[in-house]
Amino acid sequence: MEANQSNRILLSIAITLGVIVGSYFFVQRGLFHLSQLQQNTTTCSQYVAIESCPSACVVCPPCRECSSLSCQTEQFCEDIGFDKNWYNQTQQ
Repeated sequence: MEANQSNRILLSIAITLGVIVGSYFFVQRGLFHLSQLQQNTTTCSQYVAIESCPSACVVCPPCRECSSLSCQTEQFCEDIGFDKNWYNQTQQ
């Protein structure tokens, strides 16, 4: 009986450690992705004049309701409903 109880305790410890380690790597991966996303957004959004917006970035409003234009990442613009060609299409 004691061996069975010891095995259950060891199994509980192993599962707990597995969950902790798995959670750590899950959070680290999410934080890395978030930092990359913020870095890309900051890099594009640092351009104040849309004429100097680099080709790796996209011109779109900074929010769906905004009437101003800004230099942003393609993903940022798509997330708020503007595709990468939106600005060029409005200029035609």
